[in-house]
Amino acid sequence: MIAIGGVSLPAERDLLLLSGAVVGDSLPPRWQKRVVRGSRTPLSTIRNDGGERFLSISGQGQAAWFALDLRNQSLSREGVATLAYRMTVVPKGSDLAIAERSDAALRFYVAFEGTRRFLSNPRLLFYSLGTLSNGPRVLRSGTLCDIRLARTSSTAWQQLVFTPAADAARECGWTDGRIVGVGVMQDTDQTGSPAAADLRALIWTD
Repeated sequence: MIAIGGVSLPAERDLLLLSGAVVGDSLPPRWQKRVVRGSRTPLSTIRNDGGERFLSISGQGQAAWFALDLRNQSLSREGVATLAYRMTVVPKGSDLAIAERSDAALRFYVAFEGTRRFLSNPRLLFYSLGTLSNGPRVLRSGTLCDIRLARTSSTAWQQLVFTPAADAARECGWTDGRIVGVGVMQDTDQTGSPAAADLRALIWTD
């Protein structure tokens, strides 16, 4: 919180860091890319549209993580994340509820500090955006918890607001642990279909 004139206001941080990005670069500053084992990495590029930068990610038959390490920073567990995004191409034939077809143009995730049992591995809370049949809305497996969200048909810019710690407690049973990272993922290695998504802001409000 920030106090101005005796009034406390929420502190906001844009974790996507596009203000320091250079058009044509593959990622914003401090962001890292890691390919999924056995796959190839999607294309990521900083683009400019009417003076506004955004991160574009596209691929076909590929899968990778795009992450911001926050272990040396502090994010409040009570914080709220706001993601500004658009999905222009959704993998054809994908279904988040079917393992063999669970591809997504965009998955947002938050990494929570591991428990003693999983000391070396963070716990990952995913918000997967895509095609969803009548399967389970939440998948829990070890250190991974995936909240599946059915996409809208719009290709325009949209906003999603998340409360990661509260969602992790309610949907995953995780009630502790520092937030040590955030990121996005795109995967099309199940269907082999093309996908494309853009991000222009990831705001964290304490």
